[in-house]
Amino acid sequence: MANERRKRDWPIVAAVVAALVLVLGGLYASGYYWLAKTVETRIPVFDDSPHPLHVEVLIRSYPSPWLASIYKPAAGIEASFRKRPVWIEVSDEPHSHLP
Repeated sequence: MANERRKRDWPIVAAVVAALVLVLGGLYASGYYWLAKTVETRIPVFDDSPHPLHVEVLIRSYPSPWLASIYKPAAGIEASFRKRPVWIEVSDEPHSHLP
């Protein structure tokens, strides 16, 4: 009898765990974009060529060091998708970019 109950409960447990993972992942991703002040810029690269080269960089500033540290993995993933560097930094003015 207990074995039948376990067999019936595993889809519910799996659905709850999957929902929890999706909600937490969604909160992480939305916080990555919403909490950051984002600036796109071009930085010159100096080498031996007569014409200076520029690298496009995306800079995300967060209001506290712990936010910057937890979003570094997301910045690495975004950099691999965008094929350009994504820098994470801590802003001097916390939440100055929020409405």
